[in-house]
Formats: sequence, C-alpha cells, structure tokens
Amino acid sequence: MFDSKAVERLLEELPFKPAVIFKKRVDSTNATAKQMLQEGADHGTIIVAAEQTKGRGRYDRIWYSPPKGLYMTVILKPHLDFRSLGALSLLAGCAVADAIENTCGTPVKLKWPNDVLMDNQKVAGILSEAVIGDVENGGVVIGIGINQNTEISDYPPELREHLTTILTETGQETSNEELVALAVIGLLKRVESVEASGSFEGVIDEWRSRSSTLKTRVIVEDGVNVIEGVAKNVDQEGSLIIETSSGILEKVSIGDVTHLRLPSDE
Repeated sequence: MFDSKAVERLLEELPFKPAVIFKKRVDSTNATAKQMLQEGADHGTIIVAAEQTKGRGRYDRIWYSPPKGLYMTVILKPHLDFRSLGALSLLAGCAVADAIENTCGTPVKLKWPNDVLMDNQKVAGILSEAVIGDVENGGVVIGIGINQNTEISDYPPELREHLTTILTETGQETSNEELVALAVIGLLKRVESVEASGSFEGVIDEWRSRSSTLKTRVIVEDGVNVIEGVAKNVDQEGSLIIETSSGILEKVSIGDVTHLRLPSDE
C-alpha cells in the first residue's frame, strides 16, 4: 500500500508541506485534481492513485493504468502566464526524467512535447492542463504517468512495441514513494526557479540537453497539418522549431511527433 506519510517525510526539504492524498481508485488523477483545485486546494497538492479507470493522455487518448504503475497529479498555482503551459510541460518532463535517473541510475531522454524515454521507448508521459479561475481556484494540474513496476505484458498488444517500464529496464522494483517525492521536489524547485528568474531559459536549456528530438528528422501531425523537417530548437514557450526541406522555419506548439532519422543518416 502506498505510504503517504513516507512521502511527506521525504518532502521535508521543501520550504512548505504539500498535502499528499492517496486514492485507491479514481477516474483520473487530473480530473480529481481539477475538482480539488476548483474547491481551493493549495499549491503543491499531490494526488496519487493506485488505479485510474479513465486515465487520459493528450487529445483524450486512453492512458492505460495497470496495477504497479505510478499515476499522480500535482496542483500548481504558479506566478506565471498561462500561455507558459507548453514550457511547464517541458519543465515537468525534466523533473520526471531526473527523478527516474536518480531512482534507478539509468539514462533518460525526453521526446517533444511530453514523453519520457528509456532506451528510446516511452516510460512516462506528462499531461498539463490549465484551470481558469481566480486566485483561490485557478491554476495548472500536471499529470504524470510512469510505467514503474509494471511489465510490458501488462499493456495492450498494440502498445507494447512503443513502450517500456522501469522494471523492464532495471530488472528490479523501485519505491513508489521515493519516485513521487523526487518528481515533486524537482517539479516545485524548478517552478520556484522560473518564478524567481522570470524566465524558462534554464529549464529549456535543461530540456535541450536531454532531448531525443532535436537534430532529428521528424514528422509532426496536429490533426490538420503535417510538417516534416529537422527539429532545430524549442523556444521559451516550449514550441518546437522545425526546418523544412525548403529551409523554412515552422513553429509548432501542439502535435504528435514521429522520429524518422538523424540528418546525418540521409
């Protein structure tokens, strides 16, 4: 059983005490967090669930949530422009990647916009959603799903070739409580740093250093347009800059990315 008190002890290095709420079963941790935020939940509140019956990824896709995975959402009330949602997703990716590396010692990469990779396979995903309201009930919920102590066979056959799990990569189970605490500490400290500096520059530089997408030939589809080219950069809003074959720089703020090959492979 998940030990909320153990997480609270691990979070003692933070300047405040985030509430840690464990639910055995929810529709989705993001949906629960949004309701709590609208009811006035505090900045830093953490919701962890053993099971999600309607876990969601981007575009309302199903996020499969088999037992022993890690499913959580952190409520943020940052002093930031809500147009920074894309950059906040990259920030969360950095925090999760760092937490996984510190938990198991295995290198972790990031794929734009919200995938966390081990051995070039998806091990975690981020879903950031804004909740518009006043000071008391507005903010951002950062949903984090990690394939932690699950087996690849726990997932539908059509997904297995595109994902991995921490257990699969390391051969051993890891602590839910430790991973939650590391991810939350990393997330909140990075948000605090951005608020203090007034810039996402440091986080964007960190994301670039972990990126598996930059310098790679990609296809991006947003449901309307399809853009192919080399991923050149990400800007301060978290948008991906792609150079097409005609030399035009295209800015993409949402979309699904498929990695094709490195430019040097052409």
